[in-house]
Amino acid sequence: MLDTFIRNWNDRLNLSSRALFYKNIASFQLQPFLLSCNISKFRQSLSRLRVSAHRLMIECGRWAKPNPIPFDQRICNICRTLEDEFHFVLIIMFLI
Repeated sequence: MLDTFIRNWNDRLNLSSRALFYKNIASFQLQPFLLSCNISKFRQSLSRLRVSAHRLMIECGRWAKPNPIPFDQRICNICRTLEDEFHFVLIIMFLI
């Protein structure tokens, strides 16, 4: 039963247009950072980043009303490139 659930979970994940970052790091197991990070705000932020529950333009752009911002126009206000999770972690965090 567990194998069937995990297979269905992977299938739904691969068909989703959301959570592009999560697709690259997804695994159906307890993640070590949940046990090793003792600061709850950091743990919560890492979890939100993993599951795309954040306010980066890659996600906020899809919520824009009345029309979502096109994917390629969800740019960072600092560097003027696509603002996704990779950009935030690898570029912006080093600038701060």
